[in-house]
Amino acid sequence: MSQTFIIKRRTDKIDDTPTAVDLEQSILDVRKAYSDGTEEEFARFYRRRYRVAESIVLRVLRARDKILELRTKHSDMLADDFAELMHAEHRVKHEFVQVVLRMQQKEMEK
Repeated sequence: MSQTFIIKRRTDKIDDTPTAVDLEQSILDVRKAYSDGTEEEFARFYRRRYRVAESIVLRVLRARDKILELRTKHSDMLADDFAELMHAEHRVKHEFVQVVLRMQQKEMEK
């Protein structure tokens, strides 16, 4: 008797690496907790602790600063429209803009 084995492909995501938005959220959360020091010092700390390149950490922090700066200029826009604007003009992901705006709103509520 011969047996036939059927190999099925996995449809689940077996790679558990964080998505880009998860990484960006993590950087912003840790930065809020470790707010002392310059951004360069924080990038070195984050690199040593989480093995993420300093350039990525600095890029996320600078993008956050740019979002917050432009949000004050465009405060009359809805959040979704503002996210579209940031994506179109500055190539910042919609999800990241929403994360930054949510974090800012939580800070303002405190």
